[in-house]
Amino acid sequence: MNRPTQEGASRVRCSICGLEILLATAERNQGLCGRCVKGARPCVHCGRHVTEPLTNGVYAHMECGIRHRQTQKSLGWETADDIDWDKVRQILRGMLRRLFDNVVVHLAGSAPVNLCLYVHVEDFIDIFVHQIQPDGSAKRLTDSDWVRDLSPLDSSFSLLLDQLSEEDADKASETVTSSLNAILYDECKELEKQNFNFPRNVLVSWTIQSA
Repeated sequence: MNRPTQEGASRVRCSICGLEILLATAERNQGLCGRCVKGARPCVHCGRHVTEPLTNGVYAHMECGIRHRQTQKSLGWETADDIDWDKVRQILRGMLRRLFDNVVVHLAGSAPVNLCLYVHVEDFIDIFVHQIQPDGSAKRLTDSDWVRDLSPLDSSFSLLLDQLSEEDADKASETVTSSLNAILYDECKELEKQNFNFPRNVLVSWTIQSA
């Protein structure tokens, strides 16, 4: 349970969104405020509650996402040939290393782990990492830090497409999808050598899929 705030012993902070709530509410909801216990989550941009995630699974207000994309600094992509793939590789490598430095703590155990990396390139770039459950359902492993780190690629690609014809945009999407798949494959092969930071007795398998 969180410690009481300075305002008094009767109030604590929600363990998900940080909102100050009554101690009785926290005890009743296992540390959560009324909105978080019902499934709402803080917007990754403004922090206000969002009832449902966007289609990519991220909890954010649509308008916040648009404003965030508009304020992101472009990496300078005017054509697909301008994309610095070494820079993209560095970004994705850092994201994956950070993810699997942190995720193992929450997936401790000896059961086999089946990972799926999903690449979606349309008028944006989205990359998910899921753990496939025994029943076939998928548990998302990415978080708000992942969304933040991916945003420079997403916003740069979106700005790139705004400058292209429909035909050139389709070609750019195909190029980017293929290149992202290749980079992720290489990085996963490297992570495989360390068993994705899982104990050696845990069998880890992985696949990459794209839309």
